[in-house]
Amino acid sequence: MGFVVTTGLRRELRTLLPGAAVGVLLGICSAIIVLDHPVEPLDAPLPQLDPAPLAKIAESDRATRMRIDKQPLPAVVRAVGSAYLDWNAAASSGLDPKNPKREALAHEIRTALGLARNTLGSEKALEAPMRELRAYHADLFIDELHRRVRTRTVSDELRRLGGGLLDVLTRNGWLGADGSLEAPEAILRARYKLHWTGIVYALEDCEHAPAPSCYALTSLPLEVAELRALLTYLVVHPVVREEDALQAGTAERAIDRRRLLYLERLDAIDRFADPSGRTRPYLGDYPMQLGRGALLYRLGRYDLAAENLGAYAATHLHDARARNWHLGALARLRGD
Repeated sequence: MGFVVTTGLRRELRTLLPGAAVGVLLGICSAIIVLDHPVEPLDAPLPQLDPAPLAKIAESDRATRMRIDKQPLPAVVRAVGSAYLDWNAAASSGLDPKNPKREALAHEIRTALGLARNTLGSEKALEAPMRELRAYHADLFIDELHRRVRTRTVSDELRRLGGGLLDVLTRNGWLGADGSLEAPEAILRARYKLHWTGIVYALEDCEHAPAPSCYALTSLPLEVAELRALLTYLVVHPVVREEDALQAGTAERAIDRRRLLYLERLDAIDRFADPSGRTRPYLGDYPMQLGRGALLYRLGRYDLAAENLGAYAATHLHDARARNWHLGALARLRGD
């Protein structure tokens, strides 16, 4: 036989009803929160730096340096290194770009490189020893940077290794006036390797050349993790140039303009490395259309922002942020 309990029912209802009302209210608020509504994309997502593979690259560079110290590279490869060091020494001394000696030094590098290629038999056979030579010089450069911090002097060896890059790093804030390392060592190592490759293989400046060629993908590519980290760092800590300020109008927009430019370069080398877009070796899981759209919005280019944000939202249906950012860009286009 069942029992029906009625004692205290009114008192229990009085206790439970306020809690139920709160639950209903929270449910309504949650529904309102997730409803689509225009939102300004003021916090553009930035790519993340992964330090783990960079530490392994540094260890590999040190091992390469120790091995070469014990067993030197072939003479024809060392000749390329000597020509490169001579170039840097002249550049650090303030050699005028119009000085004929500059072209003579560049010719020496090209001649040494050609001789090494012919001696070893092919470009492919030259690749491994050139990577080792670059790693050797990069590790020496990092050591000399630390020596400069300790001694507060710029050694002749640092000038021969770094050349004009030292001024560039100081001007960009990656080295302090006293030589302190203001950027992570791994980023300075990667930037040095790009400098090395740019001198030896005569790479064009990235402001005037396609990203795959100016970032050495068509000559002697950096490790994927290293180049990805370098460009990621540039997106997060952009090196703003005068033209950015002139075209953007404000300091904040100048930063966004340069960030967008670095993101576009990252996207360009990613598409060059894998045109299919399946592996995304340089972009990884970074949401390129979302990031590009947010930066375009901040730069006042609402039509392109809406295009990118809409494309991203269409393929990420559960991303309320993307939908709302897209609506925000559309509202701007309508003048709302």
